[in-house]
Amino acid sequence: MMGQSIVKRSLVASLRTSDKFSLILTQSLRRRQSSSTEPETYERSPTKIYRPYMRPFAKVFLGAMFTYQVLYWAWEKLRLDELREQKLAEMKDLEAQVEAYKERQRMEKERGLAGGVQSVQSVQDTGKSKSWFSW
Repeated sequence: MMGQSIVKRSLVASLRTSDKFSLILTQSLRRRQSSSTEPETYERSPTKIYRPYMRPFAKVFLGAMFTYQVLYWAWEKLRLDELREQKLAEMKDLEAQVEAYKERQRMEKERGLAGGVQSVQSVQDTGKSKSWFSW
């Protein structure tokens, strides 16, 4: 123990005389003075606290927005494709119904030509019986 303290004292004594020691001492004093004022400036200006985090936050935020927009676009594309398929299927179904209706009308028209006179008389007879007055 004693040997170490003697070495330290002699080392400190030799450093006191050199210019390096005075330079190191003045730099450490400046750091202490500047470090004592820095917390006050951080307390006064909260933007300085968050400034190092602004760029990473912006990158993450913009990346998230880009990802959201890509996924939203893809979802909408799939949804519109599905709606288009449903509409086309519905149109084909309606076209088939129209064709069936036209075919039925054509068949009824062909049947009606053969017995058309009889059907017209039966309609006129039923119309007379429903009137209010007998004349």
